[in-house]
Amino acid sequence: MNVKRIIKKPRVTKTRIKLTSFENGLNLKHDSNITPLTYATNLYNFKTQSGALTGGLGISYLTAALYPSLAQQTQTELAKKSVIGSYYLKQYDQDLEENKDKLAVVFNDFKMGYLPLNPSDVSAANMLNVLPNVSFTSKPVAANYRLNSEDCTIFSSPTDTMTVWPTSSNIFKVIDAPNISSMCVHYERLFATIDKEQTSVWFSDDLDPTNWSLSLTEAGFIDMQDERGALKKVISFNDYVYVFRDYGIARISAYGDQTNFSVAQLFISSGKIYTNTVVLCGDVVFFLASDGLYRFDGLNCTKILDSIAPGFSGVDNSNAEATYFENNYYLACNFNFKDSNAVENDFNNNCLIKIDINKLQTTFLRGADIISISSVNSDFFCGVIVCAKTASTENYQLGVVDNSGALFGSNLTKVWESPLTDLGYPERQKNLSVLFITSSGSATITFEDENGKNQSYKLEGKTKASKISMRFPFNKLKFRIESTDPLVTITNPYCLIKMSEV
Repeated sequence: MNVKRIIKKPRVTKTRIKLTSFENGLNLKHDSNITPLTYATNLYNFKTQSGALTGGLGISYLTAALYPSLAQQTQTELAKKSVIGSYYLKQYDQDLEENKDKLAVVFNDFKMGYLPLNPSDVSAANMLNVLPNVSFTSKPVAANYRLNSEDCTIFSSPTDTMTVWPTSSNIFKVIDAPNISSMCVHYERLFATIDKEQTSVWFSDDLDPTNWSLSLTEAGFIDMQDERGALKKVISFNDYVYVFRDYGIARISAYGDQTNFSVAQLFISSGKIYTNTVVLCGDVVFFLASDGLYRFDGLNCTKILDSIAPGFSGVDNSNAEATYFENNYYLACNFNFKDSNAVENDFNNNCLIKIDINKLQTTFLRGADIISISSVNSDFFCGVIVCAKTASTENYQLGVVDNSGALFGSNLTKVWESPLTDLGYPERQKNLSVLFITSSGSATITFEDENGKNQSYKLEGKTKASKISMRFPFNKLKFRIESTDPLVTITNPYCLIKMSEV
């Protein structure tokens, strides 16, 4: 008797799966194989806070925002110079009863100029004003102060003596002042760190930041020598002066007579603190250390955003700078995106990170080399100012951070990349057969399996979801979305998966 053998074919099922909602931003903390699909393993120049991929941050020429009618002429003049620093000068002229706010700039030859922020002070003849008798030998720091009932701005650097710029009188130097590396105004004294004396905090005479005569009734210094390292940054915050050191934070109580000053050591850091990233953000301080980002409330220091901390590991951020504007901490830094362009060659800072200080949501801008960042809150202009250039240009130009999705008029490439996933079916072989996705602009989506095999598909802007048929077998896959469209919005990626039962 012959028995007929029946071979059963494996049953194939179809499943509709939502790939991601894009809502949770970048996560470098976990291995790609276990990272949820709501996170990205690489992300820049897209925004994700709404749950959709949308156009991200950009940088536009500052002159277009300041002087719309004279923008091209001003920019042509500025393009001849490389700007390495900008400073907001608060200046009210009491005699004229008029706001004379300025944006001072330092060029790469360390000479200084300024742009008026008051439109009534601007004409074709005086858009960029170079100060012939003011120069430095290194990039200065600055502080706005009120001296003898007049607004003034104090400049100094580790290699230059103090320079004072009053609103209505001539700029002058204070020859006997120390060479200051950071400073802040606290209870009518100027507190400062000195580059060549990194174990001491100096302070000026009461009510006179230009008097540095050492005595018990005038100026003085406080010495701190211990394992927390050099004293690098001072800020006035919550009625104290806080001193940020290489590996710690100290607090100075400085009320009235200097004989009553006292010091408390508050925090020892496991990573080196980057001086120019220490910024007062409302009622907290944010800063970057070599092991990640921190939030300091005046007493407690908490590490934040562990999900992106690996991007700072092993990267030199000695040139990093930060500022605060409208509830956001803006950090210009070097960041390792874990791809072939880990840190762009010859860039001082390859990334700008915008961090909402309450929600701790992040947005990354990549593609600009940013050498300086500051904020302006004037009656005439408000914004985040950067000195930036592209990889193809030589000079650093003044720019303003915006939502254009472009860098000085050139569209930025935006990237969102998923982790490697088995879509919840590790034991089954799968085949991607249909993709549904809504895209308001042009983009490319690329699928890649666990062996590196990949297929790319073009997305064109439509008002309804696109349906893309394909045949892409995989056990695990990841996908990458790229776009240069500054106004693109991408939502609701679903796929139809065919799977063979085991």
